[in-house]
Amino acid sequence: SGQHQFHHARVVEEDTYAHAVRMGGATRQGGGQKRFVLSYEAEKEDMLRMKKAFIGVVVNPGMTYNIQNAFHTQGYFGVKVTPLGSNLTLLEGQEEGEVQALLEDAKDWLDQWFKEIRPWNPKDVDVDRVVWLRIFGIPVHAWSDLFFAQVTKPWGTFMNTDDATNKKLTMDVARILIQSSCQQVVDEFFYVKINGEIFHLRIIEDSYGPMRLMLPQSQAHDGRANDSDSSEDDEEEAERRLLVVEEESERESEGEEENLLALNHITNANNSHINGL
Repeated sequence: SGQHQFHHARVVEEDTYAHAVRMGGATRQGGGQKRFVLSYEAEKEDMLRMKKAFIGVVVNPGMTYNIQNAFHTQGYFGVKVTPLGSNLTLLEGQEEGEVQALLEDAKDWLDQWFKEIRPWNPKDVDVDRVVWLRIFGIPVHAWSDLFFAQVTKPWGTFMNTDDATNKKLTMDVARILIQSSCQQVVDEFFYVKINGEIFHLRIIEDSYGPMRLMLPQSQAHDGRANDSDSSEDDEEEAERRLLVVEEESERESEGEEENLLALNHITNANNSHINGL
């Protein structure tokens, strides 16, 4: 392990994303005045390993999270596929030359996933990410993909909604998937005009994946958390609370066993217009 020198500096950031959203524009990656915060030299072993790796550019944003499972299903266990974001994956062979061999033997199969596979470059970073957003306060008559695409446009490109939102199983909160190049967490209040009426909405990033309801920790009468050997009554109460949130958890964790991000590619409606918005 080599020795590294870290040089820290204060960051100056004038072109904030929140300002860009209020102005109706998009943040430029690297916009504003910035100074580096540290200087780092990567380990030689890591550089040698990366020089044998490849970068795969996927056909559709978000596909990166499904490809490793597709490789295993197809019987290709010798290549590790690591998502770097919504557009790029890192391809590493367990043995040297394994990725090249796959490119020669299964090019047609790879073409359904990748529009380009090239050698890794030190500058390869995927600035785009797939983000789940929750929006509260949407009136039922505006509950449509057309509205979702327009209202999320300042933060990114509309991709899809979750099953409950699409089927209108619940209409208290819309859960929307977007592709975004913004690295800041989305959390905003704003107003929209729909059919001449003003509505106050909140949009918040679902930072930790599928929505979960946090269960309060059982506490003793003195206010301290109980020990792990809690009473049977406490265990029964916890089980009862779990049953209450089970339906919500199942709604958001469908397919989670395989850790897949299932996407249904749809036509983007960002260029459409909503009357009154």
